[in-house]
Amino acid sequence: MKDDGLKITANKSRLTIAVGLLVSILCCSLMIYTLFHSGKQAKAYLAGYDDSNIMTDFVMSNTTTMSERNIWDFLHSKNPCNDRNLAKAVKGYHYNIRDGHFVCMADEMFSGQTTSHIIWQAAQDYRINPQVLLVVLEKEQRLISDTFPSNLEYNHATGFNCPDDGKGCRPEHAGFINQVRSAAAFFREVLNGGWSNYPAYETSNILYHPNRSCGSKRVYVANRATSALYRYTPYVPNQAALRANWGYGDACSAYGNRNFYNMFTNWFGSTRGYEVYGGILDGYNSAGGARVLGNPTMNESCGLKNQGCYQVFDRGVVYWTKALGGHAVRKGKIHQRWLELGLEYSVLGYPVGNQVDGIKGGGSYQNFEGGAILYHPQTGAHENYGG
Repeated sequence: MKDDGLKITANKSRLTIAVGLLVSILCCSLMIYTLFHSGKQAKAYLAGYDDSNIMTDFVMSNTTTMSERNIWDFLHSKNPCNDRNLAKAVKGYHYNIRDGHFVCMADEMFSGQTTSHIIWQAAQDYRINPQVLLVVLEKEQRLISDTFPSNLEYNHATGFNCPDDGKGCRPEHAGFINQVRSAAAFFREVLNGGWSNYPAYETSNILYHPNRSCGSKRVYVANRATSALYRYTPYVPNQAALRANWGYGDACSAYGNRNFYNMFTNWFGSTRGYEVYGGILDGYNSAGGARVLGNPTMNESCGLKNQGCYQVFDRGVVYWTKALGGHAVRKGKIHQRWLELGLEYSVLGYPVGNQVDGIKGGGSYQNFEGGAILYHPQTGAHENYGG
């Protein structure tokens, strides 16, 4: 893309020194970034890379991973903004910088909003993991680590609808706020089944490189999150790119999805964790999702009564059968009493609804196939059979 660069008020010699220093800063930053992410350390991150399952739907959708304060702390931990702008880097010079005041992202604001708030709000509004948005910002423009980001980089923050034709981003998507929210909205649309490119649960031909002569690979796309990543960056890394870990492969290597995986696992851990899907996911969401149940602590397991399945979470268990769908039993007195009675093999059978709170005096209840369990702080939990 065309970069008009800096408009600097200075004489020719000063201009040469300043621009030379800026180029040196950028070159050194790139070299340090490459060296830091090379060698044995990176191999551990790439070891679990899977073209078919780059990230699970649950991980991409988990909005509870970071609060707004967590995002703020993360940005400052990665880039403390000690040198907030270019004027600090080259002291004694006066700049008329058309392309921005070069404040690093942790301290920058747009329309009176901090970048941490913008990222968090987009994540909540579109039900996208804020960690995903942070990685995209680094993958596309290195905005997390860039000490002196320009307006151009902020305007292209997530690379959404910013084709490499020299014309910049489409106007409706340009600017930091639009870029972050557009990326989050896009991922949510794919997760909701709104795109047919590289469809989930099907095999697609995915190019290795924009140069079609480099060929393609047949990839089974295991979920919608992986479909979204291929729709966002439509190339699969070739063997040269994978062998290089963080480094350069060959003329037919593309690095977008490889780098996304490496950055995410480096910063946040597994891109897969435990998957939650289907009827269990429906039951999980209906019970309040991560806000109520927390995160999964195991994968789904089946083979229960009536071909039922279950999955354990931090603060409860979701049970599913084809006839009843998925419902959660939260950890606590009701779950303890159901366990004592024999769980789904008891007369009560499976849950047919989620726990209901707010009964007078702090009580709650939950309905099951054969009755209900009622709890009150004064009387404890007891079962009531029948309708």
